[in-house]
Amino acid sequence: MKYGRLTIFSAVLMAVLVVGAVSAVAQGQWEVLIPKSIDGVKVRMAAFHNDKFGVWGGAGDDGAQHYTNDGGKTWTMAKTGGCMFSVDIVDLNTIWQSCLSGTSLTVDGGKNWKVIAKDVGGLASILAFADARTGWVGKGVAFKKTTDGGATWTDLALPKGVTAVAAISLRTPTNGYLLDKSGTLYVTEDGGKTWQSRSLGLNNPAILGFNNDWVETPQAAIRFTDASNGLVVLGLEGKSNLIALRTADGGKTWKEESVPAKLGKPFVSRDGRFLTVSKWQDGLTLLKAK
Repeated sequence: MKYGRLTIFSAVLMAVLVVGAVSAVAQGQWEVLIPKSIDGVKVRMAAFHNDKFGVWGGAGDDGAQHYTNDGGKTWTMAKTGGCMFSVDIVDLNTIWQSCLSGTSLTVDGGKNWKVIAKDVGGLASILAFADARTGWVGKGVAFKKTTDGGATWTDLALPKGVTAVAAISLRTPTNGYLLDKSGTLYVTEDGGKTWQSRSLGLNNPAILGFNNDWVETPQAAIRFTDASNGLVVLGLEGKSNLIALRTADGGKTWKEESVPAKLGKPFVSRDGRFLTVSKWQDGLTLLKAK
């Protein structure tokens, strides 16, 4: 079969455009939905579930929890609160947080909070929950897990060699992820009984939040939407902005993408589409993956 020059040129041009489109998707792009909100407030942690619903918790006079249903245009103070060091939004009603009082839960979208475990969590701790019953809470190398909504807790056996945990995430009650400050990602498929390691391929894996007095929890977040597709967001020494690492093969390979947000505490929504970045006395930024 014969082809004219114009036909060949058109075919080549189409191939270039297709490859370019695939490359753009693979690299990832972020749209800033809220460039800055609640400026000047001592925000410890903030998180958006989608482009409308979000929560934040502060410290001192601003220590109470707040929630929004209109994308941050207005915020309503919760009836009960406490300093929010870490948070995980399961759905529009179910939200877990680690605060000075321990580990607490809201089942009405942030209107009311109830302390579930006074002796679990607390200052500078992080948490992750798969649902209203199964979750991990702790800091450093000491973590607890619950499978009954916080009624009972047992030790979570961390992978060998972990020096300090930077971020954790639970996709299901049995499928979980743990990021060490060395830049190694660990994956479990049996609720933490066994682990497999995945390298992020970072040249300098110095995650912020372990050696800085003004940062109480590490600047890192993980979210996998299925067994293959995952996102890690990090604040690294030597960088002025957060970076994101994206995988489509379960963490075997990663692609780095820049994030148009200054260093701060990241939170990735359950569907992986929304990234909230909060910083002490500098409010929050909300981004959406294109």
